[in-house]
Amino acid sequence: MSKNVKTKADFADQQSAQGTVTGNTALAKKEWRRAQKTLKLSHYSLTLTVGNDWASKQVATNIKHQLETKLNHFDVKIKMVRTTKANQLALNGQYQLLLTSWGADYPDPLSFLQIMTANSRFNYGNWRNSDYNKLIIKISNNPTGNLQNRWQQMRDAEKLLMTNQAVTPLYQQADAYLSNPKLNGVVYNISGVVADYKGAYLVK
Repeated sequence: MSKNVKTKADFADQQSAQGTVTGNTALAKKEWRRAQKTLKLSHYSLTLTVGNDWASKQVATNIKHQLETKLNHFDVKIKMVRTTKANQLALNGQYQLLLTSWGADYPDPLSFLQIMTANSRFNYGNWRNSDYNKLIIKISNNPTGNLQNRWQQMRDAEKLLMTNQAVTPLYQQADAYLSNPKLNGVVYNISGVVADYKGAYLVK
């Protein structure tokens, strides 16, 4: 979605804290055992709130399966509601664990980073980090200035976000389209409206 103007490297490939989202079953089991001991729990049940769209249902089912098969005495209950209802529950903080998604409306990492600031209504978990907030303000106020400096600030912000696990990214959505080879002029966007047909035309 966004590339370094100097090195042409993709932002997603330059993350400083990629290890924070890498699966580690052994560590998960260790942390779960420690939690059980600390909280004097032999068994725990957690409710995962999700919207009722197809993708959310598939991901929620996968999360439930992985947690229940890899952590002993750990149950996940899926609470599936209408997407509008899920959004309202999220805004009100009425959930234990929430599965949600975000699509960029403009092609810049800031579209994702800005939703986790203290004053963002989409910061459902009410995560707070003053250093992160300051970084996002600097990035927002420098859209076309020192691009290399801005790029590094975005990397620093992403590292803070992932190290603190304010959110845990699970997957990146991708779509495949079957199109008529005679159809030309369609623009497929990486953010915002998926397909733009303003200049579309058919070649006989």
